[in-house]
Amino acid sequence: MPISNLAATSALQTLQNINKQLETTTQRISTGNRINSAKDNATYWSVAVTAQSDVGGMEAVKTSLDYASGYLSVAVSGIELAREKLQEARDVLVTANNAGADFDLIDSQTRALIDDALAAVNGSEFNGTNLLTLDSASTTSVSFVVALENGSGAPATMSIATSGLTMVNATTAGQLNPVTDAYATGGSVASINTAALANTAIGVIDTAIDNLLSAEGTLGASLTRVESQQTFNQALIDAKSQAISDLLSADMEAESTRLQALQTQQALAIEALAIANNQTSSILALFR
Repeated sequence: MPISNLAATSALQTLQNINKQLETTTQRISTGNRINSAKDNATYWSVAVTAQSDVGGMEAVKTSLDYASGYLSVAVSGIELAREKLQEARDVLVTANNAGADFDLIDSQTRALIDDALAAVNGSEFNGTNLLTLDSASTTSVSFVVALENGSGAPATMSIATSGLTMVNATTAGQLNPVTDAYATGGSVASINTAALANTAIGVIDTAIDNLLSAEGTLGASLTRVESQQTFNQALIDAKSQAISDLLSADMEAESTRLQALQTQQALAIEALAIANNQTSSILALFR
C-alpha cells in the first residue's frame, strides 16, 4: 500500500505559494511598479500605456517648442539689436544740424552703425537657419508643432508669415535694403556732407526703424505664444507622468516589509517540508 505524506504535500504547497508571492514582490521592488503587465491589472495597464504614449508625443512637442523658442528668440534679439543700432545712427545724424558739424565723422559713424545693424541681422542664425534673411517670396511662412492634437487628431501647428520679417536678402526686398541702397554708391545719401542729406538719411532710417518695430512685435507675440505653450505642455507632461506613477508605482516601504516577511515564511516552510520528509523517511525505515 502506498504511503502518502500529507504533511509534506501541504508544506510543499505552502512553499510554492510563498515562492510565487516572493517572485511578485521581488519584481515590484526591482521595477518600482506594482503593475508590470496587463495580467496584473488589465484596466490600469491599458490606461497607463495610453498615457505613456501621450507623454511620448508631448515630449516630441516639447522638442519642437524648444526649437521654436530658440529660433524666435534669436530672431527677436537680432531685430532688437539692429533697431538699436539704427536708432544710434539716427541720433548721430541729428547732430548734422548743429553749427560746425563734422560731416566726415557723422558719415563714418553712421555707416559703422548701419554695418553693426546688418551684422546683427546676418548673425541671427539658429540651427543653420536665419529667419531674418529668408527669401519671403519662396518661403512665405515657417511653422512649428505647438500641441499634440488640434482637435481633429493631427498635431496643432503655429504658422508665422515671413512677409515683413525679412531684413536683408539678395532677391527679396528686405526692411534694411532701403537703408543700404541709400548709402550705396549712387544712392540718395551716398555721401553725407550737408544737413539736408543727413535729414534725408534720417527719413530713410525712421522708416526702417518703424518696420523693424513691427517685425519685432510680430515675432515677440509669436515667442510669447510659444513660451505659453511650453509651460502648458510641460504641465501636461508632469500631470500625466504623475498619473502614470499613481497607477503603476509600488509602495516600496510596504513591499520591502512584505519581502522580509515572505523570506521568513519561506525559511519556515522549507524547514517544515524538511521535517515532513524526515518523518516519512523514519516511517519507511521501520519497514526495512
